[in-house]
Amino acid sequence: MALSLSVSDTLDVDLSRIEDRILQPNYLLMLGFPDGWVPLRILYADPLFYFVYDPIAEGAMSGPIPAAVSTNGITGLGWQDPIRFSSSYIPGRPDNVLRLGTSNIGQLIQTFIGISPKMLRLYRQVPMGTNVASLPSVPNAWSSTYNQMGWIDGRESPFSAPSPRSEMIIPPMLDVAFAMANPTPEPMNPLFLLVINRVSAGVIGDVDLIEKMLSRRVYVKYYNVGGLNKYTYDVKSYYGITPIQLNATKQDIANALKGAETKG
Repeated sequence: MALSLSVSDTLDVDLSRIEDRILQPNYLLMLGFPDGWVPLRILYADPLFYFVYDPIAEGAMSGPIPAAVSTNGITGLGWQDPIRFSSSYIPGRPDNVLRLGTSNIGQLIQTFIGISPKMLRLYRQVPMGTNVASLPSVPNAWSSTYNQMGWIDGRESPFSAPSPRSEMIIPPMLDVAFAMANPTPEPMNPLFLLVINRVSAGVIGDVDLIEKMLSRRVYVKYYNVGGLNKYTYDVKSYYGITPIQLNATKQDIANALKGAETKG
């Protein structure tokens, strides 16, 4: 019998671990990409909501994650290759329920992920196809044959009490994907609680304020999308500015903002 968690057991959600990380209107955010940083102000927010996501029921996976073929929790783990969180039941059958499309430019999805069963290991690709959390000595980071790093499991980030380390901030037109590993001797039915904070954000046009953000003289949240990964993301198309470097001068900042539709 596959390991799983009944939704009826998950009604008490504890947000205490992540409350101080949830983006709110008028918060300042530096969003990082491989080419630099985008200074944003959170303008509006949807009410925080939960999304119970079952990748098997939604059709993203064909069945449970296989049992491990060893008992050491290291080798021979059951494995699920990276998938987008798609849905066969939502109208339109989206191939990624966490995608912000071109009609959502100016928005962000901030999500925290609760994981069940507790031994399930979750790995992230940001963007899809690019593994996050690795060591330089491990080619291509984690994979089906070597998956001893880069994961978060349900012990750290329980279904009803997501971990701060599960946080993801997803900008428009960037797909994320997830792989999974099962270190137990029984198949697993994965189940996730996505705590969703959907916000709108405007590019800040105040050069002096941006300079204070860069020097951390005002309270600002820094979030680096994709960690140290090198990938292509057209910041100019989606935000209207040239990415700003951390050592930028006032003139550098002013040049980066030229032509941008600023709202902050």
